[in-house]
Amino acid sequence: MAPASKNRVKVYHLNAEGSWEDQGTGYASIHDKCIYCNAEEGEHPILEAPISMEEIYQRQGETIISWNDPQVGMDLALSFQEAENCQVVWEELCSVQGRAEASTFRVESPTDSGVEYERGSNGAELPEPDMVHIYSWSSP
Repeated sequence: MAPASKNRVKVYHLNAEGSWEDQGTGYASIHDKCIYCNAEEGEHPILEAPISMEEIYQRQGETIISWNDPQVGMDLALSFQEAENCQVVWEELCSVQGRAEASTFRVESPTDSGVEYERGSNGAELPEPDMVHIYSWSSP
C-alpha cells in the first residue's frame, strides 16, 4: 500500500512505566476503516489499527492524535510533522466514525509547552509526545 507521503508521523505507545516509547517514523493514512503507518525506511507497517466507532480518539494540540486501543489495551499516539496533515487525518478519522463536527474535538496546545524536538533524516522536526500534550487513559 502506498502511504500518503505528506502525512509524516512518529508512532508512540505508552509502556507499563508510563513513558512514551518511539515505535518508528513513517507515513500515516486511513484506508478500509484502519489507521496505517508504513515505516519511512522500507515499506513494512509500524502500525495497523482498526478504527473504533467509539469516541476514544483525542486531538492534542496541533500535531498529535492519541487514543487507547481497546483491542490491544494500549495507549497509542501519532505525532505529525505538519499540523495541516494532522487535521486531514483527524477529519478522515471522524468521517469514518460518522462524526460530522470533526473540528469541534480540537484541543489547543499550551503556548509554552517545553516540548523537545527531534530532527528527522530530512531535517524536519517531529515533536515527541509528553503528558502535557497527550491525555493518558487508565487501561481497563
